[in-house]
Parts: sequence; C-alpha cells; structure tokens
Amino acid sequence: MAKENEVLKRIGSGPRRSDTKKKITEVGHNARKRFLEIELNGAGVIVGLSSYTVLKGQPNYIGDFKKIFPEIEAHTGSFDSREKNAFNISSEGEIPTFTKGLAAVVFTKTVLDNLTSEDKFSELANPDLVETIPITAIQDKKITLERAPLDSSFTEIIILSNDGFIPLAQLSNFDANESQDEISTDTQTSGGYKSAIGGLKSASIEGITGIYDPSIPSLAILSSAYNTESTVRVRHGATKDKFAPYTVGIYKVTEFTTTGETSGNGRLEYKASLKLQSGQIEKKTFI
Repeated sequence: MAKENEVLKRIGSGPRRSDTKKKITEVGHNARKRFLEIELNGAGVIVGLSSYTVLKGQPNYIGDFKKIFPEIEAHTGSFDSREKNAFNISSEGEIPTFTKGLAAVVFTKTVLDNLTSEDKFSELANPDLVETIPITAIQDKKITLERAPLDSSFTEIIILSNDGFIPLAQLSNFDANESQDEISTDTQTSGGYKSAIGGLKSASIEGITGIYDPSIPSLAILSSAYNTESTVRVRHGATKDKFAPYTVGIYKVTEFTTTGETSGNGRLEYKASLKLQSGQIEKKTFI
C-alpha cells in the first residue's frame, strides 16, 4: 500500500525534473554569440587594476560594462613552501566562493610597477611576468591551483571567472581562419585524376576590429604584445552552447593599428591580427 501511495504521489506532482525535456524551437544563432577572449599579460593587469579602482562601487558599473572592464582586483600573499600549488592570501578583501571556471592570475606587482613608464610599458607583455592557472579549491584565504606556477616568488593574485579569459572588448568583427596545404600525389597511375594528401596546417585570427579606448585592459594586452612581438593566449568560438567546438591557442600579434577620420566624422577604431604559433593549439568542445 505504501508503494502504491508513493506512485500516486509522483503522478499527482507532475513530471519529474529528469523527465522534462527542453523544446528546440530555433536552429539558428545570432552572430553576436561569437566570442574572442584573451588572457591577461602585465600590461592588461596594470590597466585593469587602474580602471577597476576607478569604477569599483560606482552606480554605472553594471551590465555589459563589466565585460569591458572586468573585476580585476589584486590580493597580496605568497605561495606555500611545502604545498607548491597553494597561494595564501595575507591582505584584506573579499574572497569569492569557489565555483567551476575560476582561475588565478599570479604576478609580482613591484616588478610590473618598475616597467610602468613611457619607454618600458610594452615590456609588460613579457609572458614570464604573469601566469594564469585554473583554481581547484578555495578555503578561507588559501587558494589551491591546478598546478604550481613556473615562478614561485609571485606575490599577488587576481581571481577571475571564465577560466581566466576576458572578452576582447568593444569588438565589432573578426575572422578565424584555418587551412591545410595539399601535397600532390599525381602519378602516371592516378588514372588521369589529380590526387593529394594533407600537408602543413596554418591558423590565424584576422580582421579584428572594434572601438578603441586605451583604458580597456584587453586592448592594452594586444598593443603591448604587438610592440614587443610577444605572444598571447586566446580562446575563440561561435557559441558557448553544449556540443559547440572552440579553440584555445598561443598567437603572436602581427598587427595592431588605430584608424579614424581626423575630420571628426568617424569613430576611433582598432584593428588587429593574430598568427598561431606552430603546434600550440587545442581543439575542445563544451560538454
């Protein structure tokens, strides 16, 4: 009798959550869902800290404005001498609760400050000055990382969501291109038809355009990396939906320019291009 009552109770309460299916009503997507994201370098850290200090607590710091100027706030501390992948925060400030997708950006602020001058600013693009590592746990002020950093002397940490990537802000368009050379295998026995096998692959992100403002962290990353021929770590794809593929790679910034009519009848834009560094690419799928 108890079993029958339980069955009736389930029937009366409607379908269980596991039985509910989401309707598919559209099979097209707005191109605004395309994303191009980048990891912080030293220039991005300095510009981001400066911009966030100004914006923090202001009533206009809402909505998509937070995508242009992410919450970049530094916490002081040190890496544990025994637990090499643990960073202990010693400064005051609110620490977020652990959630999937958090990443730590580690660096030494005094080193970055020493390069914050007119003639040395682009040197902040040196990839050895900043490292981004996924976070696996947060307990009080102890931040456990997926691995130990390459430099254990880092004294500051920034905690970011979105796996440590920030959107390339004010973006209006970009083209992600991949191609593979063909190696001809034509012979006298190929039956009069051309034949080929796959050769070397290449990839680039070109036609990047957007609205320019020097206080935007992601633009500081691109411009500094271009000036010093440094690399940046980039993630891009068409959409962040389940089963959608995306790419993570190390790219060299091969172009960064600004354009705009000096008559005042046009907006100030930036243009950029990225070239994949040989073999440093991962193809993944959102699951």
